[in-house]
Amino acid sequence: MPFAKASVPYLLYTGGATLLMWGGWRATRHPAFVAIGILACVLLLAFLWFFRDPERVIPRDANLILAPGDGTVRKIHQGKTTQTIEIFLAVTNVHVQRAPVSGKVLSVKFTKGSYLMAFDDRAGTRNTRCETWIAAKEGKLGLTQVSGWIARKVECWLEPGQQVTRGSRMGIIHMGSQVRVELPKRAKIMVKPDDPVTGGETVIARWR
Repeated sequence: MPFAKASVPYLLYTGGATLLMWGGWRATRHPAFVAIGILACVLLLAFLWFFRDPERVIPRDANLILAPGDGTVRKIHQGKTTQTIEIFLAVTNVHVQRAPVSGKVLSVKFTKGSYLMAFDDRAGTRNTRCETWIAAKEGKLGLTQVSGWIARKVECWLEPGQQVTRGSRMGIIHMGSQVRVELPKRAKIMVKPDDPVTGGETVIARWR
């Protein structure tokens, strides 16, 4: 299974620590090396699991708007001209985000903020986050990667002016977090709260 490139420093540190502890135990037979080595090995396996980046089967229908990441639909917010789908990503979910639509990247904006729990209603507007707007042929869409209490690093791999393809990888949030998708009212939402979603595969809305 492929892994996200963001995993490299985590794997190097924990893998290196595991090897050092193994070498220390072989040289001294001291039990402390075993205990620390086991902890480092557990962390290594945990990071391998967290940073997994499996391939996805992307639906071909251009009218579909796809989930940007794995998780559970937490809430759907209805505004005057837009509607927002809030997706909660647990620590056990794949945390690589994928583009919900094809189009041109209009803007990428990082905002430094708080680190409230990802399920806190204020997290989407107060936490550290990255907001990306994409202009699709059918309309404009915004995607916000939101940090959490554990997830304190947000990465977006897109740049303004770049063309992006629906379902392609666009970023990652480290550890548990949430993603918000802002859509115009003309898009018909196809999910409801508590629905599980899979990034790049689950249809969350449809253009109409």
